[in-house]
Amino acid sequence: MPAPVREGIVTWSARLPAMELGMPHGQSAASFSVAAVRRPDHRLTITFTDDQTEKPIENAHIRLGPFRAITNACGQAEVLVPGGTYDVKVWHPGYEAPATALDVQGDLALRLAGSALPEEDQSARWMM
Repeated sequence: MPAPVREGIVTWSARLPAMELGMPHGQSAASFSVAAVRRPDHRLTITFTDDQTEKPIENAHIRLGPFRAITNACGQAEVLVPGGTYDVKVWHPGYEAPATALDVQGDLALRLAGSALPEEDQSARWMM
């Protein structure tokens, strides 16, 4: 299938008429959606740590619009993105981190720190 010409959400449908199945079943159909984005041309390396201990935070979810990654044991994640402006959002249970505006015009390394939430707030939901 050729890639969509424009950026955005694209929905396709696939249908298989009953006579082409070779089985005694009715026709089959499915729909699916994809997000069409520009080709990534920059590497963003993000390191996420605890703001008090500076300990790396593993399994933190990083989001820049439609681009996502998860930090490794060293608190690092790499995301390939096209140039542009993004709100970098980080989520990990038990931590909060403010969104960070970032203008990406080349490869970048970014350090972000999260604040530990009090015990009663550890089930706070990630709102985007």
